[in-house]
Amino acid sequence: MTTPYDPDRHHRRSIRLPGYDYRQAGAYFITICTRGRECVLSDPTVSGIIHEVWQSLPAWFPTITLDEFVVMPNHVHLVLTPLEQPDGEWYPLSRILHTMKGYSGRQANRVLGREGAFWQHESYDRYVRNEEELGRIIAYVVNNPVKAGLASTWTEWPWTWSKYEL
Repeated sequence: MTTPYDPDRHHRRSIRLPGYDYRQAGAYFITICTRGRECVLSDPTVSGIIHEVWQSLPAWFPTITLDEFVVMPNHVHLVLTPLEQPDGEWYPLSRILHTMKGYSGRQANRVLGREGAFWQHESYDRYVRNEEELGRIIAYVVNNPVKAGLASTWTEWPWTWSKYEL
């Protein structure tokens, strides 16, 4: 039995920064969770797919910079920077995430022998406001596997990637 739509109960509150143009350049910290927070990313083949898709993003969106990335058992953290295209536009963050989630989700579901949503519909994104905040976020992302007890150092975790020398 399905519940009829009730706009007073069935609504989503936007977590977007009011009035901010998400098409402009700047680093973004993003967290994407698996559907139901299932620990399907513990499968090394699935983690490898997610990592490979991350590495492929610049081929699909030539004017983005990959900064940080980590695959955890039920979510990924990433930091990326969309850069201005030659025509003066930016790839919208929503398009980048849609591509990443769609392609990786289809590939992961194929490996797992299942159908349907792989990722939660919503993701968390935060515009990085300054270098100090970026430093805190970088430390958080790379140390996430250590904090979770999955590795003793971030370099031991095979699904961590950083463009920075830490």
